[in-house]
Amino acid sequence: MKRANLIQTVFSVAILMTAISFLPVSTIKTVTETFYYILWGLLLLLLFIYNRKIWVNNTLAGMLLAYVGCVIATRIAIQIGDYPSGSSIGCAKYLLYSIAFYFVGYNFTISVEDAFKRLLRAFMIGVFLVALIVLLRRGLESGKNQLGQLLGVSAILGFFILPRNTERRQHRVFYIMSGIISVAALLAIRSRTPVIGIAVVTTAHLLANGKKDGRAKAIRTILILFAMLGVIFAVEMGVLDSLFSGFSPELGRDITLSEALGNRESMDVVLSGRLTHYSIAWQDFIEHPLFGVGPWAYIDNFVMHTLRAGGLWFAFCLFPAAYGTMFFTTTRFRKTLMTENAPEITKMFYEALRDMTLFYFVESMGEGYPPIGPGASAFFLWLLLGIGSQQLVAAQKEPRELNRGSDTI
Repeated sequence: MKRANLIQTVFSVAILMTAISFLPVSTIKTVTETFYYILWGLLLLLLFIYNRKIWVNNTLAGMLLAYVGCVIATRIAIQIGDYPSGSSIGCAKYLLYSIAFYFVGYNFTISVEDAFKRLLRAFMIGVFLVALIVLLRRGLESGKNQLGQLLGVSAILGFFILPRNTERRQHRVFYIMSGIISVAALLAIRSRTPVIGIAVVTTAHLLANGKKDGRAKAIRTILILFAMLGVIFAVEMGVLDSLFSGFSPELGRDITLSEALGNRESMDVVLSGRLTHYSIAWQDFIEHPLFGVGPWAYIDNFVMHTLRAGGLWFAFCLFPAAYGTMFFTTTRFRKTLMTENAPEITKMFYEALRDMTLFYFVESMGEGYPPIGPGASAFFLWLLLGIGSQQLVAAQKEPRELNRGSDTI
């Protein structure tokens, strides 16, 4: 096996194992987590041998500085008694995962055209297996915030990216089915924020300008609208609760959206108490603006969580590292590489990166850890951001100066 093919194979298996590690089965989680640490380490070693160097850019350096800044701020706050107890840096610890996966992606310089499709396929297969187990267990899973991110990304890739860029019919059918199964699993675990993220990405696609067949676009729009109305109807009429009742403690039907409109207290129930929590978080931030009240103070919103837990110092460190990297990389990729003559694989990569960036921004408005965590749940986003940044580096060089890994994927 050639070295480039070996690297692609190890990369694909590492992605597969990382996705499978989110299976709601403790034994499988333990085994797969051990394997994926080994695989990512092996991949880095192979990339170092292949590249004969380590690639580091200003983004990586900035993210590392952001992490160090959070550690220093936490130590200072503990010493001056601003935090009641504990030494954890809270959500900032997940930035290390983002740094690690971005680093892997940035050093992935293999110039084989089908590399990206292989990586996507590995991710989709892994999440598909996870979604099936979730459905078989009728939504019995406590880590829905982590699962929701993977399932949401799988649905977006399965509906909007892969079917349009796959020649084999059986592959297209699999990707679409994976997207459907992922959405069904999201409904089973009652993870609402990813569903909203998928809806926002869907709307963005419907509103996007492009040379598309008008009739096909109209039919797809109607089908999607009916599907969304169907989901709303199912929730409002308690159909989902009837299907999953008794299997998950979180599926009790307290109040519907229509009943909550115009009533703040009722809306707070629908939003799982988020309105009340946001009010408390803002008050804590006003009273402790510099360092916040401590890493323990979780809130279901990345912005509010950061401000409440770490104050302006954490915000100064984490927002550029998270949001800045996402939006800057995606925007720069579009402006630099999305020309009229860009290869289809480059367009496919950009669309995947753009949709995932939008999805994770929505996620961050309803959860406290995305787009950097918790754990490795956002790993695929940061891999793509790293790969995209590597392609930008390659695009800035003259053809005669390109290294063997700088061709557009």
